[in-house]
Amino acid sequence: MINVVFDFSGTLADAGELNIEIYNTLAEKYKHKKVDQKDFERMSSMSVSERMKLLGLSKVKLLAWIVDLKRLVKERTKDFTLPFGMGAALRELNAMPVNMYIISSNDPHEISKYLKANDIEYFKKIVKSSGLFGKSKAIKDFLHEFKLVPADTLYVGDEVRDIQACQANGIEIIAVCWGYDSQGLLEEYKPNYRVKDAGEMVQIIVSRLKKGGNSHVQ
Repeated sequence: MINVVFDFSGTLADAGELNIEIYNTLAEKYKHKKVDQKDFERMSSMSVSERMKLLGLSKVKLLAWIVDLKRLVKERTKDFTLPFGMGAALRELNAMPVNMYIISSNDPHEISKYLKANDIEYFKKIVKSSGLFGKSKAIKDFLHEFKLVPADTLYVGDEVRDIQACQANGIEIIAVCWGYDSQGLLEEYKPNYRVKDAGEMVQIIVSRLKKGGNSHVQ
């Protein structure tokens, strides 16, 4: 038995052009630069500080901006779409000795509604992380709460901060290339695995299963 922890936005849920709409709604309120598709693609290869500079977003306004961003994402979660092949991949994993979890800063209730709407209610627990940079602590607390061993746990995410949080907690990460951060940016931070589709993700998890796992399961 192994544990597979998923990020939500960009990994299990694709916001697509909604990302641009949400950013530009905030741009009007906070008087920063509006973005188009080209800008958004450029931002996928930038660090957080570089993105703030492009947007003209000050550190003073960042926390308030994050609060509003979470609110808008919560309101639009129902409009997110399932990445290609992810539904079939999750059904396949659900038939295996795999415990699946979600760690996200998104609202757990909205995530639950999304999972139900897409018929992918295969997850043991949705764990709430706090803030833009709170994922490392969320993973640490998650491992402690469920008494899980890092060596028997895999994380699936789409951002550099996912990679950094996993590295800080001794967990291997599968970085997906269909999410928010670009393939090139992800590679700079050396994830354990990088995949271009959900089928490759399943292959890696199957390979890990064959090596065995001894995690405690509640």
